[in-house]
Amino acid sequence: MKTETNPSRGEPAKAAHVELILQQIASLPTLSPVAVRIMRIAQSGEADLREVARLIESDPAVTARVLALCRRADMGVSKKITTVDRAVVMLGLEAVRAALLSVEIHEAFGHTIEKTDPATLRRRSGDEAPPADPSGFSRRELWRHCLGVACAAETIAEIHPAGFPGLSPQEAFVAGLLHDLGKLALDALLPKSYQKVASLSAERRLNIAEVERRVLGLDHHAAGKRLAEHWGLPHALQDVMWLHGQPFALLPDVPHRPLVALVTIADALARRLHLGWSGNHGPSEDFASLCTPCGVVPAQAENAQALILERMSERARDLGVDEAPSAAVLVECITRANSQLGAVSAQLEQRARESRRSTDALGIIARFLSSEDHARSGAVAVGHCLRSAAEVIGPGYAAIITQARESAPWTLHVHDASTGRVSSVGLTPPGGAESLAAFAGEGALGTRRAAVLTWLSGEVAARGGPPDLHVIPMLLSASSLSAVLVHERAPAGAEIGAPGLSALAAAWGASIASALRHDGARRLSEQLAEVNRELAEAQNKLVEQRSMLRLGELAAGAAHEMNNPLTVISGMAQMLSDSARTTDQKTASAAIVSASEKLTELITSLHLFADPPKPHRAPADLAELLAGAVRSARQRVAQSGRARPPQVRPEIVCDPSIGRALIDRSQISLAVTELIVNALQAGPRRLVQVRAQIDPFDGRLVIAVSDDGSGMSSHALEHAFDPFFSELPAGRRTGLGLTRARRYVDLHGGELTLESVPGKGTTARLALPDWRPAARTDAVERAA
Repeated sequence: MKTETNPSRGEPAKAAHVELILQQIASLPTLSPVAVRIMRIAQSGEADLREVARLIESDPAVTARVLALCRRADMGVSKKITTVDRAVVMLGLEAVRAALLSVEIHEAFGHTIEKTDPATLRRRSGDEAPPADPSGFSRRELWRHCLGVACAAETIAEIHPAGFPGLSPQEAFVAGLLHDLGKLALDALLPKSYQKVASLSAERRLNIAEVERRVLGLDHHAAGKRLAEHWGLPHALQDVMWLHGQPFALLPDVPHRPLVALVTIADALARRLHLGWSGNHGPSEDFASLCTPCGVVPAQAENAQALILERMSERARDLGVDEAPSAAVLVECITRANSQLGAVSAQLEQRARESRRSTDALGIIARFLSSEDHARSGAVAVGHCLRSAAEVIGPGYAAIITQARESAPWTLHVHDASTGRVSSVGLTPPGGAESLAAFAGEGALGTRRAAVLTWLSGEVAARGGPPDLHVIPMLLSASSLSAVLVHERAPAGAEIGAPGLSALAAAWGASIASALRHDGARRLSEQLAEVNRELAEAQNKLVEQRSMLRLGELAAGAAHEMNNPLTVISGMAQMLSDSARTTDQKTASAAIVSASEKLTELITSLHLFADPPKPHRAPADLAELLAGAVRSARQRVAQSGRARPPQVRPEIVCDPSIGRALIDRSQISLAVTELIVNALQAGPRRLVQVRAQIDPFDGRLVIAVSDDGSGMSSHALEHAFDPFFSELPAGRRTGLGLTRARRYVDLHGGELTLESVPGKGTTARLALPDWRPAARTDAVERAA
């Protein structure tokens, strides 16, 4: 159900505006007291024709109108009617009421409802071309529409009396004539605003009531109801002016529901026949769905066109407001229909062009986004966007300007089409920091923007660009990244239109923003990885330094205290071995000598931590070094008495490009030997491999020793480099092998790491940074 006002909550100003408009309706012209009294008498159903005649005679102006109406009517006795009594009897009360109300309303707004002049009559008779439909709201056309609805309602009421019981054709005529009176009221109160409403309805093909509510805050239904109340019209006419246009099923259960439904059907039929023009451009309701609930046969109603046109011509002639023959009215209806079809066709063509532009724009955006390389990096994204811009705007100089944040300098990115490279240069606007978003925004006007644009044109011209530039916003943000495209050609000629270019520019900006953020994230990730690596190295070195410090203190004291007794034991053992006569004595003395030698080796290892020797670097053949380390490791494993699977033989894989390495051969050989010994003693099943190669990322020399043995537990992996740590049974190993190996590697500035998975094997990696001989290093630098 339509209501007089429907302001949204929280909008008191809008509600007050609507109420002010409704209050101003009281300032509109009113019906004469005689007309109001006659309408009430006719509505009561107990009218006395003599009383009606006396009322008419009491107003000379009304008397003249009724007699004039009789003279215009096509009656054989019309010239003999000189009294009001005779006129009322001949015309009938309903006809007098309808005619009187028609003339009253016509004259109430008659100062702008233009009468038909002879030139218009000639055009309608076929002598001249008929006029085109008005582009805005026309009161004359609305009056003709209301008259057409009234005649249609009267005709349908006569053809289908069963569908509207108790409803006279004359009453239907009056209701149809008044149904759209709210539009006249709104146009009289707000002429400029209502012309805007009519133009928007025509432009967007919308129901005029919907546009009225959006622009004015209320529609003509509410205005018509308030005007009907102001004029004191019967409730039936008030409901028609308020509720017409709604389907029968949605109408409230009021006594005048059939009359409202009849006017709705007549209004739809008048629109189909193009009788006048109500300013409504919205889609019409399905005519059959409006007729069926009321028992009206749609085909019969539509076939009554000739009768409706004839009655329109007669009524207009009788009222003296639009004297045109029915044939001329039919021609004008056809002309109006053709005009409407032409307008619709033009709008459809315009929308088709916009649709083609949108399709082209979407195709370009899809091709742009489907590329695999547009988001790899900022430079690649800039080049991709500039190639897309050349496709849309055309060839010519193009560049992209970005600003990381509002206070940051600008960066000019220029793409070289011949080489495919993007060069970037920083720019600082005159006067310091300048917001790129404020410079390129829609509201960026004034002398400051002109000065910045002049400076930017000069900077571009100094780098080989054109002096005149056009700025196309791509991504504007006052707090984060902003980007614009500068081009020497105006984008107005782009085939995809301004909306399509705006959408494409947004896609360009989003691509560049994503790529630059990706670059930043990648740089942060690399920096974080480097920091983590340095932190891990620092932690390892700190732990090792503390361990070596404790071990050095222990080694210094132990070596000093054990060296003299060990010398005595070793000397006396050798003398005892030389003087021994029996086998048992010789075996015992040999065991003492062997134990003293192991102790001497242990003290030497302790001296390695207490007073580490400096490496004596010299070029060494790495392949020979690895082969010698394998032989030494196999001998040590064989002498240790531990069984080794015969099928496992260490495999050496050495990159031939390494050649000679600048190292301390003895120290690195001992370190690699310790790693191979550990691999052979880990119980390998099929593989022990010694591989030497150059790290492709940092150029370090990497020697990796891998096995597929039992692997190391997490506890062993954590303490593998601790002095004297070993998971072998007591007395089998001293637990200094990996410690010595790492010490030798550290002395070379390198790194020794372990990777192990229990049950799958272990890999030890020895990495040396400064291993290239000087001559080889110079050659590599020259090549680079």
